[in-house]
Amino acid sequence: MIPHLGVVLGRLVFSLGVLGASIVAAIVCSLALAWALGEAAGHRRTPETKLFHAPLFYGVYAACVLGGAAFVWAIPNLVWLTVWAQIVNAFLLPMVVIFLVLLAFSSLPHPQRLRGWYLGLVVIAATLTCAGGIFGAIHGLL
Repeated sequence: MIPHLGVVLGRLVFSLGVLGASIVAAIVCSLALAWALGEAAGHRRTPETKLFHAPLFYGVYAACVLGGAAFVWAIPNLVWLTVWAQIVNAFLLPMVVIFLVLLAFSSLPHPQRLRGWYLGLVVIAATLTCAGGIFGAIHGLL
């Protein structure tokens, strides 16, 4: 962007884009956690539910946003935080992929279930992706 907008305006536009993306990510992650914990606790509530009818949902959501903001505020080196977050993501990736493949194999309607050569292809692609992520994470730690 700098060649087209100049140094100051290019950096400003890039910074605003990163800020907007991080705000969207914070909202999505917080809502997903609040929804999942509410479902696990047996409180089926959504963002469409009024505030006082779903205190657990909105309490978890607010705690996530405020806790995340406090955590980021307390860490002096945000590059370090970002690198470690990606390393943790790489180590959690195999668990997530295994659950997704198992769900696609067992819980989808029969015509859409993974089976045969396509199941094998998905397992191979998932294994290679997980191995690459873990290799990159270990390489980044060294």
